[in-house]
Amino acid sequence: LYDDEKECLWIGTISNVLFNYDIKQNQFSAIATDVLPHYPILAIEKDKDNTLLVGFDGQGVWELSDDNKTILNIYKEDADDPFSLRGNGVYDIFCDDNKRVWIATYTGGLSFFDQKSPSVTQLTHQINNKNSLIHNYVNKVLEDSKGNIWFATNNGVSRWDVAANKWHTYQPKG
Repeated sequence: LYDDEKECLWIGTISNVLFNYDIKQNQFSAIATDVLPHYPILAIEKDKDNTLLVGFDGQGVWELSDDNKTILNIYKEDADDPFSLRGNGVYDIFCDDNKRVWIATYTGGLSFFDQKSPSVTQLTHQINNKNSLIHNYVNKVLEDSKGNIWFATNNGVSRWDVAANKWHTYQPKG
């Protein structure tokens, strides 16, 4: 579910249908169902260029044009390409204030890219390194007012202080 500034709700379903609900017109419409893969839609986000990013469970991220009729890019894991997405099970997509697109995946940690470049950078948990992501199963990404990026994982929360390149982890006691 994604709420954009044009008073529209974007709804992705487990049965791979992407809907747009126009709040003003009280109208539902299916979007690009003939070009999208038949996999569950788990994440939806608009980037700063107003294109729609749709995350699938098992098919990576598909970028749709502003009119939702054209596929602009498909970001998927490619074992032969170190600059590709890490993992195709996309749980969250987040666009930060610096025009970076963050993609949280179930097993691949985090991937991000600058909207001006298709090259993807990966961030993963590094064993015995406290200055890294706490766990590779990432569920949610947020940015705070100071520009820090927060990551909810299956093993706690990580905060990346981007300016200092320092990681802080928060885990439940017990």
